[in-house]
Amino acid sequence: MMSKSTRYLIVSAIGVAVAVLVAVAEAIIGSLTGYNIFGFSILVFVPIGAIGTGFAAASGYYFACKMLQLRPGILLLAQMIFVAVLTNILIYYFEYLSLTWGDPRATDLGVFASYLSDYITHQSLSLSRGRLPLGEVGDFGYWLAAIDFVGFLVGGSIMVLTLLGAPTCKECNLYYQTRAKRNRFFFTIWEAKKYYDGLFALPVDSPEFAAKSSLGDPKIRMAGQGPVHIVTTLFGCSSCKGQAWRDTGKDWDGQNWRTNSSINRLIALPKGADLTELVKREHTKPDKEKVAEAQP
Repeated sequence: MMSKSTRYLIVSAIGVAVAVLVAVAEAIIGSLTGYNIFGFSILVFVPIGAIGTGFAAASGYYFACKMLQLRPGILLLAQMIFVAVLTNILIYYFEYLSLTWGDPRATDLGVFASYLSDYITHQSLSLSRGRLPLGEVGDFGYWLAAIDFVGFLVGGSIMVLTLLGAPTCKECNLYYQTRAKRNRFFFTIWEAKKYYDGLFALPVDSPEFAAKSSLGDPKIRMAGQGPVHIVTTLFGCSSCKGQAWRDTGKDWDGQNWRTNSSINRLIALPKGADLTELVKREHTKPDKEKVAEAQP
């Protein structure tokens, strides 16, 4: 594996490149369609466009860190914040260039500053997709620009928090890689608990563990009851080859799936254990006697 400093430089280059490309793309789309994605908001104060743009701008760092197995430290996080601030300014600058292309004053930063002030204070607000114009915003435009800026940072922060919360091998300080996944559907929480409760009190190489871990229908079958959905993900470390078992649960409320944190867990497996084939295995009816013996 390449050195940490080399990985840091590559991640930085990819992160900056993607952020700049997002700013360029936003300006091009705005120029061609007249639609400002970055400035789109709901009820004025919910900057959906800025959040989405910030999310996209930070995606380069996310995928580069995962690809090169680099967990972000203080230095990289500080760089990401600086790049986010710079990208926010570039979005306005590239929009300005798209309007002044060919003008010899286009690269004059003083002219850009004047344009930005004029743009912020003379933009118009409207409700109901433009059918109810509210007029120019005046100095209130600076508050709207600040809201967009915060929204942009929130979008980027989602990527950062996702990186920081990604399952990691504590021993090697590397991101786990997905080895296998399995869907499990249960008609009641009590059925789900037959799988969930006491599973890791059993030796992971035992027939009882294999029987209990095979519970759950891999396909959803609605039958008037609110099912429970548990996704089992088996992770592996590329360095020490250690594995971890994660269950994430959701409940169906009749209209939507809702996270059930009471059945979420991440368990590091004993050294040398390899449960890849067990998780990949096609659903079969478990041996009822072994499942009964496995109950805590």
